[in-house]
Amino acid sequence: MVQSNSLEHRIPSDAFERLLQTRRKKMDPKNIEAARELLVEGLALQYVADKYGLTKQRALAIRDKLYAAYVQLPPDGWETATVCAPKDMLDQFLIKVGECRREIQNVRANNGTRVKKPK
Repeated sequence: MVQSNSLEHRIPSDAFERLLQTRRKKMDPKNIEAARELLVEGLALQYVADKYGLTKQRALAIRDKLYAAYVQLPPDGWETATVCAPKDMLDQFLIKVGECRREIQNVRANNGTRVKKPK
């Protein structure tokens, strides 16, 4: 096996499984395994493309699509709800939720490393 040098586009195994729960029916099993090897195991793009009979561009598209969906996954412990409240209160709440989501997405995009905002 050929390990990729890049740490970009990596997903923890448990997050990959959670992601698949929403997409498994839409994806070819071969593409799921290719995505797992790229995103979870960190194998090289060309190696995985050759192994599964994909073009490099198709393997890249599969990887990028699932990685984008991973970045958008609700964080563990978050729930979806419908809320009825005064507009100003909802506006403040949505601003705070947006800030939290952006911070989580930033951490995910940087492979679990929190990046400090410039002052």
